[in-house]
Amino acid sequence: NLGTLKNSIWTTGTEADMSSGSSTTFSSIPSGVKQIIIMFNETSNTTGNRILVTIGDSGGLETSGYVSTSMESLSAGAVTAFASTSDFIMALQSTPAISGTMVLTLEDPANFTWVASHSMKFTTTRTMHGGGSKSLSAELTQLRIASPTDFDGGSINIMYM
Repeated sequence: NLGTLKNSIWTTGTEADMSSGSSTTFSSIPSGVKQIIIMFNETSNTTGNRILVTIGDSGGLETSGYVSTSMESLSAGAVTAFASTSDFIMALQSTPAISGTMVLTLEDPANFTWVASHSMKFTTTRTMHGGGSKSLSAELTQLRIASPTDFDGGSINIMYM
């Protein structure tokens, strides 16, 4: 049955309440995962600071070697861009809650290279989008979502296959 097969491919993590704290980590991601979707549901932080996604393997989270860009777009046409080499960065210039997804896909299993893309809404007049890449030293087993300031609302979860 195709419906049963489709439902059994994806595994959903445990939702993280983001009403306090500066980060959440999803660990114990099993070996062999080829795609991870990070879901943000009305997630906000206290000052509208950037949100940072760091990936890692059994040796820990890796904080270098990223090629990452994010842009905030306004309906009036203004664009603000950010770049990072220490994580996958998501631009955030104001305090509204964000909803959307970041998709991480294993591009090269031999070199443990992951590519990322994200698309989020801020308000009815602001969006955020971007992407990047990062090669790990081994298979991805964990990821952390963090902010330089405390989160103060919403939730985050992951799905993987």
